[in-house]
Amino acid sequence: MNGDRRSGLRAGRRTVPAECWTEVIGRMNAEDKKTLVRGYYQQELNQGNLSLADGLLAPGFISHSPLGGTENGDQYKKAISESRSAFPDLEVVVEDQIAEAEKVVTRWSARGIHSGPFTGILPIGNRVTIADIHIHRVADGQIVELWEQVDTLGMLQQLGLIPAGQGCND
Repeated sequence: MNGDRRSGLRAGRRTVPAECWTEVIGRMNAEDKKTLVRGYYQQELNQGNLSLADGLLAPGFISHSPLGGTENGDQYKKAISESRSAFPDLEVVVEDQIAEAEKVVTRWSARGIHSGPFTGILPIGNRVTIADIHIHRVADGQIVELWEQVDTLGMLQQLGLIPAGQGCND
């Protein structure tokens, strides 16, 4: 990530404190928006700093689930909190990003030890690694929408719910 992890993100030649992100994002170019999204992963997902979500997520924020449902901002923050409780050592790594106009596409991976309940699944102590793709839509200085695609089959196999090497067509 560009910038100091403790103080904020890099925007041009200066570091912007996390509490000022929404003020700066409205003036951001594509590279700056990518930096903002990387900062979001670092602060909210890696460090669990969900207080930043109130400034980054628009009041009408919608997260589109891979299964077709949607979540508002409060539901989304709750899901992040539950994921961090289940995987307290969660580490998200941004693998690739593309930005154009209002959208930032991020391919990322997450790793962590399953140490707490996760969507009703009791902890098994396995290290789990998943691959994920997010598309964030940024407008008026905030994240308005999120679309997500996650390797659910791989995650379920690593959690021991589906034998490895078996899928829908096996």
